Amino acid sequence: MAAVPADVRQTYRRTSFSSIAKEAARAESNGHEAEGHGRDEELPAASTTSAEPGDSEALPAAVDPGAVPAASAAAEPDVSGFTIEPLPAGTAFGSIAHDILEVLEVAPVMREADLRDEVRRIVGGLATARFMQDHVDNFATMISDALLTPFGGPEAAPFRDLRFGDFTPQDRLAEMDFEMSAVSLTGGVKARHVGQVLKEFLEPDGHPLSAYATRLAGPAFNVPIAGLINGSIDALFRLPGSTLDDPRLLIADYKTNRLHGRDDVYPLAAYAPAKLVAAMGDHHYPLQALVYGTAVWRMLRWRLGARKPAGWDPGECIAGVVYGFLRGMKG
Repeated sequence: MAAVPADVRQTYRRTSFSSIAKEAARAESNGHEAEGHGRDEELPAASTTSAEPGDSEALPAAVDPGAVPAASAAAEPDVSGFTIEPLPAGTAFGSIAHDILEVLEVAPVMREADLRDEVRRIVGGLATARFMQDHVDNFATMISDALLTPFGGPEAAPFRDLRFGDFTPQDRLAEMDFEMSAVSLTGGVKARHVGQVLKEFLEPDGHPLSAYATRLAGPAFNVPIAGLINGSIDALFRLPGSTLDDPRLLIADYKTNRLHGRDDVYPLAAYAPAKLVAAMGDHHYPLQALVYGTAVWRMLRWRLGARKPAGWDPGECIAGVVYGFLRGMKG
């Protein structure tokens, strides 16, 4: 029988984006570092945006790696004629929205009226909780408008003019669960090291995510990245014209965060590009995008790498990441 070691040292852990972000949030608020573990789940709202208590989740936030221009206040659109349907907020509401978008099947050939009818049918069947009884029509309107709003993003982004409603079921993978390995705890890799790499990758000035990269590289993110990292990507879309052997994929995440206040005169202004940059940073969504992008990169390497020439980069197949803030998608 082997001797029991006098000192047992942990070399392995199971973690997720949410776990990493929560540990960093505790370190930022308490001034000390902590370690934890858990499954990927929505980070509780603890932001400096106008999100109201209880919120767990316009213009969607579209990210084309390395190509996002700085947001300009002068370029903000006129939103004075837009309204946002009054709807509940919180984790339960967000879960229902995700359930609907997971099973909803639309196609670019559908007429808008048919799409809205199909959304209303699905919403009526799934939004049955008591707190949703008076909100079914408004909920269906929010989902339909989100499906019909172009993603926007950088001028050269191949997905700029596409919408969630433009993808057939064959070109969409909903709720892609993943579990990927990282180094041992003895490797000493921390989340702040990701921030340091991101800082080097981004331009030092003018990039919307530069400030977040600096934050991610700070001491609060002295959180180990080791063992297994798990999560679930809301949707993976294959861009029109790409093939199974050479796909162009778009990573998508749906957010139901309520960024506007109940009494805002122009509620859609809370979802303007500059405001979304702040909301993304508040909830650590850039870190989430990096984790999800790494998972997709590894999946592509595994599925396609054997058929590709030496030196092939799976990143060539990743067109970008879209964060759709559903309440404000009124394009």
